Amino acid sequence: MMPHFAPAEACVFSFLHWEQAASNSAKAKQTRFSLYSKIEHRLESSMAISYIRCERVSTDSEKPKTVLFPDFVSFPPSTLNVNDDNITDWLSETLPDLKQPEVFWFDSGPIIANTSVGAVVAIPLNQLDSSFDVYGCMIDARWITTTLSGDAVALLGKGYAPFSDSIATSLAGSWIGNPNYGQRVRIEPSFAGYLNPQDSRTKRTIIHEMVLSSGVWTSNDGKGSRSPEYLEAILGGLTINGLARSTPRATPITKLADPEGEWWKSFMLQDGNVFGPSGSPYAVSSDDEARFYKTEMETWVTGFAFADNRLTMRGAMTVFYVYAIFVIVYSVWSIWSGITSSSWESVPDLLALALADKKPLNASGALEEDGFKSVDIMKENYCISADGGTLRLRLTHGPVPYENRVKPNEAYD
Repeated sequence: MMPHFAPAEACVFSFLHWEQAASNSAKAKQTRFSLYSKIEHRLESSMAISYIRCERVSTDSEKPKTVLFPDFVSFPPSTLNVNDDNITDWLSETLPDLKQPEVFWFDSGPIIANTSVGAVVAIPLNQLDSSFDVYGCMIDARWITTTLSGDAVALLGKGYAPFSDSIATSLAGSWIGNPNYGQRVRIEPSFAGYLNPQDSRTKRTIIHEMVLSSGVWTSNDGKGSRSPEYLEAILGGLTINGLARSTPRATPITKLADPEGEWWKSFMLQDGNVFGPSGSPYAVSSDDEARFYKTEMETWVTGFAFADNRLTMRGAMTVFYVYAIFVIVYSVWSIWSGITSSSWESVPDLLALALADKKPLNASGALEEDGFKSVDIMKENYCISADGGTLRLRLTHGPVPYENRVKPNEAYD
């Protein structure tokens, strides 16, 4: 897979502008971001994918030129014997004087369905007996919509496929063989020829160089792995690269409409908002808007961000300062008034202090130790009463006198 060059470039450029916009907003004291925040940009864009299969047959210049091709329609995968006049004529002209790998691109639509273009690759094996390997290859190339990402660390465009499980790349369960997945590309043979240019210095094409470096073929003795899988990988790389750069004049519009002004405000929303859909800071004419491809860029910030000098922020800070003042005043008053941990902070604390006392209060008897051992204790009602600074647990048969009631915010021993 490879993203289209223009959207990938737009992803990186917009990232750089967004970073500058965030910096300008911070300098203007409108929006600030905490340190160590991770910033990532995502762009929905087209991405090229391809599926290539090749079948190999051995032949010579005297035998009938029947080429074996993979069948993309049937499953399990099968092969087809193809007799085509254009292929036969090319082999008849090429094989007798074949000294290096040669490629013939042709329109595969009339021969095999679900294909974008076909290729015949002829590779010499032995010059003495004029033997050759002929590979019949079919290419299924498509555009799919996926997500490009530019992160704050690498500044690179990274593509994420719209699938993640293993079934997506199997032959039986995914887009392979499914004519309705994505948008199939019909590659003209004349365009495919540009995928395999020749190096003017070495006089070798890309496929020639790649079959040498991969070990599929060796020029000195014509031997090698003769592996169709290596050739499939080579053709797949050429196809994806060609599709990703199929429109070399397509460039992103990254010229700022007001480069000397406050263009960055289009990235950082105003009026109390921090994030959300924003305007366009770029100089795009009405004619360009009508005929150019347009997409949306999403920016994700992982971290904390807030807007200065906004009603929400001012209100939050006011509440915070009022609460802080209240806490300070209460703390000073608590220290001055002597409220300590011995104060009645909870019922268990009060009960523990009262149980520690056994002195009678007024005419009521204190709780003797024998009384605690009797079951009659469960028949009585008890209350916590105060005698000066001491808490006492007493039987109660009515309201506790006011002077003996426990008072809030009072320290007891």
